[in-house]
Amino acid sequence: MTDDSESSEPPAWPITVEAPPVTLVGWPSFADDARMLMALGAVVRGASKIDYVLRDLYCALVGSAYAAVTAGGSMTSWLLGECDALVKSNRETGSEGRGRLLQLISEVRSLASERNRFVHDVWVTGLTPGHRLMRSRNSRYEMDVRAVHLDDLVRVANGFERSAVAVSTWIVENLGYQAAGFGSQLRFDEEDKRRSDTDPDAGQGAG
Repeated sequence: MTDDSESSEPPAWPITVEAPPVTLVGWPSFADDARMLMALGAVVRGASKIDYVLRDLYCALVGSAYAAVTAGGSMTSWLLGECDALVKSNRETGSEGRGRLLQLISEVRSLASERNRFVHDVWVTGLTPGHRLMRSRNSRYEMDVRAVHLDDLVRVANGFERSAVAVSTWIVENLGYQAAGFGSQLRFDEEDKRRSDTDPDAGQGAG
């Protein structure tokens, strides 16, 4: 009879990481590498959250729940560009409110640019101490190389989190709670319809 107690244990994380066959100059320790990867994950999580909030912002600025159809699946750059254009044309919001939102959009655009480098550049380790990002450019043979540190990743991840809260707060304070719900309204309406079709008495109080 075999003992399955060990097989039920979760695998060591990350399971694909093994010690390099040779010791290279500056190869990061497992702990350092793990911290960088965890921070990179926090950047990705924060970027996905800001995309969700930008879709809500787009719907709120358009002023219609149906704007969610257009915003669905849109790239971060598209959402930023559309929101930038909409707020500049919005005359229902005071100049101070518009200026604050334009500042937030600019900050998110900068964070998104850094996120793109973290995610799409080649990570180089072992040749020199620390971590580096390497990027190729169209029709050029040179490589753009720069160092990346744990603090850089943490700063961008925290920036996304703060921006998500700030943009959501701006929507409520400048456009109202109803506008803040436009991005989700169609989904909620569809769910209500599904429940009522399944149970005609759903939502009706006791007689």
